[in-house]
Amino acid sequence: RKLLDVANGDLGLHHLLIGTTLSHSNSAAHYTARSVSTVVEQYRKALDSSQASNPESTPCSSLAIGARHVPTFDSICNLVKGLASQVATSSGAAYRNALTAYTLVAFNVGTAGRGIEKRHLQGVIESHNLVVLAEKGSPYNQRVVRLAPTLDSLLAAYLKVLGDWGYASDGPHGLFCWWGEESLPKGPFTPEHFSRLAKEHGFDLDLYALRRFARSELLERGASPEDIDAFMGHWLHLLSPHDRLSTYPPRRLIALADGVIETLLQDLGLKVLP
Repeated sequence: RKLLDVANGDLGLHHLLIGTTLSHSNSAAHYTARSVSTVVEQYRKALDSSQASNPESTPCSSLAIGARHVPTFDSICNLVKGLASQVATSSGAAYRNALTAYTLVAFNVGTAGRGIEKRHLQGVIESHNLVVLAEKGSPYNQRVVRLAPTLDSLLAAYLKVLGDWGYASDGPHGLFCWWGEESLPKGPFTPEHFSRLAKEHGFDLDLYALRRFARSELLERGASPEDIDAFMGHWLHLLSPHDRLSTYPPRRLIALADGVIETLLQDLGLKVLP
């Protein structure tokens, strides 16, 4: 109980340190890597709740424990820079695929998107920058996501470019398309396509790693674990924050997107490319 209190209700950290399952703690822990300094400090506070701060320096504070294959902030920044440079210097199919990968990075970080084969937006409410994502094949697992301003601008610019290319984003290949010779659409932009391009810029993790990065980085930036779990779709059956009897206020998801997620996207250097 004390650990949950000092960790602001982070079920992932609770599962990591205690090893027991509480609610959706397995899912939360699966996506979370925390810095050693944060973990040690919160564990010490749980042991002595009257302790105002960590009395000793924590060794190896630059290391992290928890989920594996979580990219660092710097690695994402380098990937963003590399893809932006590729967009600026290439043409034809190479240009289109680089721009698609660039937009996909922003989308999957900004929505904590899963690395799925074909991306479709189930619903778009433009007046509130909301989209509905369905990623597990069940209507219950659809989640409503607020697009942060930077992501909203990037997606709008990308959709306009797709229209200029004569491609329909709701077509058989989905929102993100892989372009082949003569700049013709060849199929969905798959996680394998992403990995192939990302490796050219020194990023050797898969597309799914961006989802683990999103939760881990948002926690390190002080976002509420409850808001992050609601944002990522981590809930037990019949406990969705979007259920009719839910007491979770959706305005917190809006505040999360417009606040810490927006700052994260800007810090990564993501912006509409000329």
